[in-house]
Amino acid sequence: MGKATDRWSQWVPKRLLGHCRQSQHSTTFDNWALLASIVATCRLNDVNPVAYLAETLDGIINGHPQTQIEELMPWRFRKTSSPNP
Repeated sequence: MGKATDRWSQWVPKRLLGHCRQSQHSTTFDNWALLASIVATCRLNDVNPVAYLAETLDGIINGHPQTQIEELMPWRFRKTSSPNP
């Protein structure tokens, strides 16, 4: 885990990283790493991670076309500081 985990430590709560390091199952670590990656990408793009995940999952559930997956990326999501359209 070393360098990759340390790189995310500035974006992810220490409690979460500790859980990942202690996990006996690689699937658990993979899931937490995926979530940490999404949260970090949102923060780097000035996007509220909770709002992003909620709206993205809602879009997927409501049948967002797979051919337009690029529209669901965090860097395409409206900024937290931007007014709602």
